[in-house]
Amino acid sequence: MLEPACKDAIARQVRIPQIIVGALAAGPVFFLVIVIVLVQQGFSGTTDIGPILTYLAVAFAVLAVSARLIVPNLIVARARRGILSGTWHSPQSVYSQSQHPQPAQEDLARFFEQTGDAGKLFYVFHTRTIVATAILEGTAFFGLIVYLSEGSLVALVLAVAMIIAVAAHFPTRSGVLEWIEGQLRLLERERQFGR
Repeated sequence: MLEPACKDAIARQVRIPQIIVGALAAGPVFFLVIVIVLVQQGFSGTTDIGPILTYLAVAFAVLAVSARLIVPNLIVARARRGILSGTWHSPQSVYSQSQHPQPAQEDLARFFEQTGDAGKLFYVFHTRTIVATAILEGTAFFGLIVYLSEGSLVALVLAVAMIIAVAAHFPTRSGVLEWIEGQLRLLERERQFGR
């Protein structure tokens, strides 16, 4: 469905969300190592109030996973409506109001000219991925803090599960292109049915 030139232009940009997701996963991994070393050295705290923080971590994880399932989809749906109505705001409009040099604005304009709606959807994918992984990353950090505070294995397992979930969002070129093609099909259907 995508033309080869469009695929190539998007594929060259996939490195950006890969770096971001890698960084979002690396933060809690490094903190996990620090926490495990601290606990092994006897720096783990204990609370007299029981496992209240563990219960909060579990509740927080349930809320975060629920938000992860809902919020990114809302972002995508809203962006598709904006693309359909012509009101979608590109990063270029943000660049034009900032201190970014003119060449960055020109490169972005050239990218959108070359890729059209697919390029817009790439930036929607980018935003959606950052939001989804950031929600899970926060839960991982909270779980690690709870493990450090209470020594709760439940919190440690929860934190490791969230780190794995963040890493599972690592975008591949083929995955990004498939996602964009699926969204282009949805856009076409929405255009046909006047949504």
